[in-house]
Amino acid sequence: MYGAQPTSTATAVEDRKIRRARAALWLGAFMPIIYTVGKDVSDVGGVGPLELLRGGGGIALLALAHLTYPRSVRTLRKGWPEIGLGLFVLVAALSTFWSVDAKVTILKLVPVVTAYLCLARLSGLYRSFDDALAGVATVAHVILIGTILQFALWPSSVYSSDTFGEAARIHSLVPAIASNLFGLVAAIGIAGICLKIGPQWTTRAPWNVVLVSVYLLLLVGTRSRAVTAVAIVIVLIALIRAAHRSPTSTVVGWAGLLVTTTGATWAFLNDSSRTLITDFFLRGQDARGLSTLTGRTVIWERALIHIEGNEWLGLGYYSGHRIGLPRIDSLFSGYSNLDNTWLENLVGVGVFGTLGMAMFVALGTLRCVRYPSALPQVKLLAILITTGVVALSFINPTVQTNTSTLVFFCVIVFASRPERTPPGAIGTGSGSAIGTT
Repeated sequence: MYGAQPTSTATAVEDRKIRRARAALWLGAFMPIIYTVGKDVSDVGGVGPLELLRGGGGIALLALAHLTYPRSVRTLRKGWPEIGLGLFVLVAALSTFWSVDAKVTILKLVPVVTAYLCLARLSGLYRSFDDALAGVATVAHVILIGTILQFALWPSSVYSSDTFGEAARIHSLVPAIASNLFGLVAAIGIAGICLKIGPQWTTRAPWNVVLVSVYLLLLVGTRSRAVTAVAIVIVLIALIRAAHRSPTSTVVGWAGLLVTTTGATWAFLNDSSRTLITDFFLRGQDARGLSTLTGRTVIWERALIHIEGNEWLGLGYYSGHRIGLPRIDSLFSGYSNLDNTWLENLVGVGVFGTLGMAMFVALGTLRCVRYPSALPQVKLLAILITTGVVALSFINPTVQTNTSTLVFFCVIVFASRPERTPPGAIGTGSGSAIGTT
């Protein structure tokens, strides 16, 4: 009995170190968007205390995690997705030689590469793919509950608009997650509760009902048409999967779905409620603008015209769309991004860099789909998140720049890497946050 005590104590100490290293890496991945302020084109490239925090904070936290726990819980092999990402980073780094603004390219590239490194390291500190997905759900809950607290303290800042004439929308201040992407975080939280993945207290009554209700309000509060549609699909699939856990849950689940569907159908058939819903999601915009995806297709067409002659290598990572295009066409002066991952990559790093990112996204998603997870609900959540990010990539910046979508997508793809050796180097105290069914 006495001989076992030191081993148990040593394991507990090691577990604490692993948890601290994970926390440092999660924070390091979010550090580039820990807080942001709007900037004009003329302000881009300036280096102040906030820029130093966002750019250097991730590097410091990556180093801290290594000092806290220098080993890996799982030794994971690199695959074709990582080769594709490496090609993207290589072209982006080389683009400083032909960038329209090399300083801006370097300043924006360092934080995003640091985030990739944090997430690659983080994935090796989870004992299994299932535990990594539980970590994703847990972080989503932290962000959502944090946003609720922010709303309670600064309602006019959390529910606001940064576009003149547009209605207020929910977004997170710390970390800075825009309304167009915040809905995906809400969807992850709701899906995690439905699939019983994440902190166990979030999956138990009455908190599960309370959290789902509040998260749905946050989702609606984003007033984002596209992300709400993607989030609803994720939530519905998760609910259908959850409804088949037992005969009772099947009856309750399908009854709830029937009531919801009936209510939604009535709302759209009723003129007054349909008008109210339409006005809410129009956000004060002209309905005719929806035919151009609120102006997106206009700037996409113009960007394709201006990139002619530089389509193979681009105009420089980040500085291409943020500095280069406004110099050519004043239309782009009011846009901080092109609201399209692939076009933004094409402008910044050209065909070669975009092909590398496409390899990472496509093959990484495929690897998650094929991952032999022990828990089907975990695999389902991974597929829903990765495919949701892929869908949003066509109308938003996602995995090529520091966003919440980059963080969640990359940690899942990196965690799906095959192991060099079987798990079990540390056999106790896994810290799994997957709820029991």
